[in-house]
Amino acid sequence: MLSEFRIRKLVSSQHFSQLLDELAHNGRPIGLSVQLRLSDPENLTIASIGLAIQRMTEITFAANQTTSDLIRLLLHAQHSDGGFGSIAGSAIALHALFDARSQCGVASMLQHDIDRAIGPVLMWLAQRQRASGVIGDAIDASICRWQLGRCDAFRVAIRWHDFVEATEAMPVSRDTAPLIELAA
Repeated sequence: MLSEFRIRKLVSSQHFSQLLDELAHNGRPIGLSVQLRLSDPENLTIASIGLAIQRMTEITFAANQTTSDLIRLLLHAQHSDGGFGSIAGSAIALHALFDARSQCGVASMLQHDIDRAIGPVLMWLAQRQRASGVIGDAIDASICRWQLGRCDAFRVAIRWHDFVEATEAMPVSRDTAPLIELAA
């Protein structure tokens, strides 16, 4: 089990690749092509921190210092355009922000910062939706569906019906299939 102590240690030493590996082996259905996408330098830090926040909200009942520190790191990484650098990273970050917002005990100032960050990343992702309905490529779309498929705000921000049709029409690999199944 990936503990709070282990997450804190890996983040403080900036061993994001190892953190991502341990998160992937801790019940997250991350296939090789998805793991390679998340390991890309553009995604690694954001994906690792976002998934770590998600893990922290699973193993703690209320926000604590570790969760708050991770949220601050994530918020600091948000770009001025609202995104987190990539579609995959932005989807994971947005899921983490929603998890953090719903967890009891987040400091009110941090809660305000989370609320201010959510709208711009939703808009950033919506702006990347193509006429076909897809957001990014097959891996990005699978990550979006896995991370945000049950998020009402995401469903409202994008053309959800078009997105679902586009992702269901895409070729499914054995790496992206578990993500799509989790989102269904």
